[in-house]
Amino acid sequence: MSSLLKALKQQQSPLLKNKSVLDSSLIAQDRERTSRLWLIWPLALILGGATGYAAALWSGAPSADTKMTALDFSWGEAVSLPEVSWEATPTEPEPSQASTSNKVEPQAQQPVENQREALDLSSVSPELLNRFQDAVEQTGGGTESKVSVVPSLSDLSTAFQRQVPEFSYDSHMYRSSSSDRWIELNGQRLYEGDSYQSLNIIRIEPHQVVLALDSKAFSHPALEDWKR
Repeated sequence: MSSLLKALKQQQSPLLKNKSVLDSSLIAQDRERTSRLWLIWPLALILGGATGYAAALWSGAPSADTKMTALDFSWGEAVSLPEVSWEATPTEPEPSQASTSNKVEPQAQQPVENQREALDLSSVSPELLNRFQDAVEQTGGGTESKVSVVPSLSDLSTAFQRQVPEFSYDSHMYRSSSSDRWIELNGQRLYEGDSYQSLNIIRIEPHQVVLALDSKAFSHPALEDWKR
């Protein structure tokens, strides 16, 4: 019992008390260091995050929002549109255009077929024709008058003109005496009453000659060739 009490007393010696004081101060310093470390870690984390964000912006790296947007977006599939054919709808013409379009263009004038016919000598004899022609010329102002009752060959129908043979009118001689009158067709001299191919010389006048084809009399200008 006494030995236990001695041991307890020794433990309460001044050295032991000083030692306990030192231990408590050391523990307090350790606690302060620990509390400072707890304050430093959050600051270090905040500074590290800010530095990383600034570095990401500086390097041009896409942010998290951008990445999420890029991941969420996707191109749709190509769809072919149906072909649409537009038919032209006729428009109503304006009044001025309508009047112009309805205007009838004048047609080219067709050559009018000659309606005159040759003088039929079966009903009028050559002697009667000569008398009548002399009377017309005297009434018209003399023998130089160009008035004639016999139609000109150029005024007759095309069908009749095709039947008249072609000729070259070389000479024309007119005198008061009918026996002295003559013409030359293709170099052949002909008097009144003569024939040239299918033509008969009916009358030689100052400005023309009266011919007959199958008893159909017609006139032709002097010194004018005939070509079909």
